[in-house]
Amino acid sequence: MTIPLPTYPALWHSGKCTVCGGSDLRKVLELKNVPSQDGVVWPTREAALRAPRGNIDLRFCRDCGYLGNAAYQAEKVQFQGYDVSLEFSELYQEFVTWLVRRLVERYGIRNKTVLEVACGKGHFLRALCRHGANKGIGFDPSYEPEGTMDDKDVQFVRDYYTKAYAHHRVDLLCCRQMVDILDAPRAFMTDIHEALAGSPGAVAYFEIPNAAATWEKFIPWNVVYEHCSWYMPKTIASFFETCGFETLDVYPCHQGEYLGVEVRRSDQHTMVTRMKKEEIARFEQRLDAAEQELKSAVSVWRDRLARFRSEGRRLAAWGAGARAIGFLNALQVVDQIQYVADINPRRRGRFLPGTGQEVVLPEFLKSYAPDIIVITNPTYETEIRNQADILGLQAEFLTL
Repeated sequence: MTIPLPTYPALWHSGKCTVCGGSDLRKVLELKNVPSQDGVVWPTREAALRAPRGNIDLRFCRDCGYLGNAAYQAEKVQFQGYDVSLEFSELYQEFVTWLVRRLVERYGIRNKTVLEVACGKGHFLRALCRHGANKGIGFDPSYEPEGTMDDKDVQFVRDYYTKAYAHHRVDLLCCRQMVDILDAPRAFMTDIHEALAGSPGAVAYFEIPNAAATWEKFIPWNVVYEHCSWYMPKTIASFFETCGFETLDVYPCHQGEYLGVEVRRSDQHTMVTRMKKEEIARFEQRLDAAEQELKSAVSVWRDRLARFRSEGRRLAAWGAGARAIGFLNALQVVDQIQYVADINPRRRGRFLPGTGQEVVLPEFLKSYAPDIIVITNPTYETEIRNQADILGLQAEFLTL
């Protein structure tokens, strides 16, 4: 059974910004026939090579600074077999611990009720409940219980969270890495706003990719179909404010890769925060170089891979997430890199969409003995190098 995203009417097809409704839009970057998901790895190589694809047509709004994919089709993003969990990374666990403490201590979330939208397997929700002696409610249509975890203080609902669940009174609502994959985020946020009407004073924490981290120093492999929305800090603040929320804080987190957004429901719909015209112009100027920088990056890596092939050097990659999928598909690497190591054991034995690399545990590389290992996400470079040292790997490392 496939589990599609809830559908809301988007504004792109009317020629307007899907966030602010503005009409001063310009094309930034176009990519054709890319895998439509990076959170799904496939059971066979043949299935991976036939994985669904879509187009990217990035448009920039000169009115609010929003950047989004006008060609995005929500039905291409399914949650059957979806897993982007990072809980096996010590670095990521340090971030989660820091975030849990921040939310519990700053807002006094102790002996309260916490609700998480798109909770995945519930690791973050459980951590919030443990740290603050809270009760938790997790919503996710793809939720599957793991092992024999004691969930006496946490319940899970296999459904999307909408205003139909407004009877749940909560003190903290969390929604991480969800807003950026919706084609109509304003409609979704309207549902959240209405659902929180029965929880006066509740704080909401949202988390999204940080547009500045990808676009100010352009990371081409980060541009994937699934992430259809890119927000700068002031853009996301103004978005929430016009949806009826008071912005409490917006800040970069997890090595600057994400934006944490803390808000509270309000009955006002007033944009207090917005990007200045000169800030929007500066961001637009940075976007102007994206297409050429993508071509240059592809050219450099194509030459590099050709040289490695001529030298007979064996390659592997480490990190089977979005950047690996973006990189391998941009270069159309199918046979030269056959394996991608990843510490998530649930991904082992599955295959990356579009190019079909098999996902293996890092221990596999001991016997495979690659000459070169491509680290696909520099955020985890130190962690990966330390693991490689423990395994005794003698490869040369290159980082995207």
